[in-house]
Amino acid sequence: MVGLSMRQKNNSIALVGEWNTSNIGDKAIGIKAVRYLLSLGFDVKLFALGSFRYLGHVATTRQLDELFSPTISAGQVDGVGQKLLKFGHRHFPRSKFVFRFFRNYANRQSIRAEFVSCNAVLVGGGALLDDNGLHFPSSLLLIQKICRDLSLPLFSVGCSSSGNFSMAGKYILRKFVNYAQLVAVRDRESKRALQPLSKKDIFIFGDFALGMDLQEEGKTFVPPRSIAINVMHFAGSEKHLQHDYELFLKAVINFLRRRNFTVTLFTTGDQNDLRAAQAVHSMTGQFSTIFHPRTFQEIVSFLQTKDAVFCTRLHAAIMAIDANVPAIALWVTPKIKNFFETIGLSEYCIEASSGIDVNNSIADVLDTKLASYFRLLTFQYFEPGRQRVSEALEKLRDEITIPYNK
Repeated sequence: MVGLSMRQKNNSIALVGEWNTSNIGDKAIGIKAVRYLLSLGFDVKLFALGSFRYLGHVATTRQLDELFSPTISAGQVDGVGQKLLKFGHRHFPRSKFVFRFFRNYANRQSIRAEFVSCNAVLVGGGALLDDNGLHFPSSLLLIQKICRDLSLPLFSVGCSSSGNFSMAGKYILRKFVNYAQLVAVRDRESKRALQPLSKKDIFIFGDFALGMDLQEEGKTFVPPRSIAINVMHFAGSEKHLQHDYELFLKAVINFLRRRNFTVTLFTTGDQNDLRAAQAVHSMTGQFSTIFHPRTFQEIVSFLQTKDAVFCTRLHAAIMAIDANVPAIALWVTPKIKNFFETIGLSEYCIEASSGIDVNNSIADVLDTKLASYFRLLTFQYFEPGRQRVSEALEKLRDEITIPYNK
């Protein structure tokens, strides 16, 4: 009962996710999740799941800019050490898992020491329930063990899963979801993938980056003239998709140029995405401009100036929808498509494939379908899950011995 007595000293929640990357979509999840937990009266301790380390403590919204700044480190080895790691990962793929396992094991005591002063642990947002070579599951297993040792409640909220599990990944995720007090995933496909592993009902929450105050109305429709196109770099097992994807974007931009649209290519902050955007930019005779944001607020301000946005990265689309700007999914892998199907926007998904008639597909969306965008947008699948999450966290807050001033 040591963990319980220590938890009576404060009202902190450990928030674990993939915040310390250059991708502003990841930071959007963290920023919105922290704001939500602060609004409930909790302090927040931030932890990075991938690098398995403590990032800092948040007691007020003023601290968000510092903790989610562009310079936040991923906690990796620099210089010669980093080069050696990259060499090992490239030529000996299994070394990545071995390195991660020993790093996480070495960090477990420092993570445990920070968890001791928390009342609960919330794993939130991103594809954290994917197998992905046991990248995240190896961290989730240690988190589950620490929570069990400290008798800490564990919540998993807004995460997704593709369902492609190895035997080891399935074993770890089964232990994780069955220990968790509540699991509420990002979309319907993730629920289908994970429900067979769980003895309890899994709910659908949506994504923290949408915020908790969901609105379906959107802004008044105006015929679009200013278009933004999100560009993504594909890595690892998906890198073979890059060439055809960039050719597809070239065809989209050429169509928009003939229609006299203003086009801006943009990234969500990732440097590899920037290089991909520059490649597409040069392929189209530099007709478009490029916007490469450094902060969450920069990308929100940029999106609010656009009439419509074509997105490949899921969180580029989510941030646009949250800013009441219609987003059209240019899907290459199913993640963004799965989310759009969950929110009633499947007809705003265009496969970014060489076999697609680009002109008709884009014209159909812009000329015919876009006016109905916010009438079709629905968050009905999120409402039960969000209610359950709010009730569980409010109950936890009210059980803490420190008085909470409502």
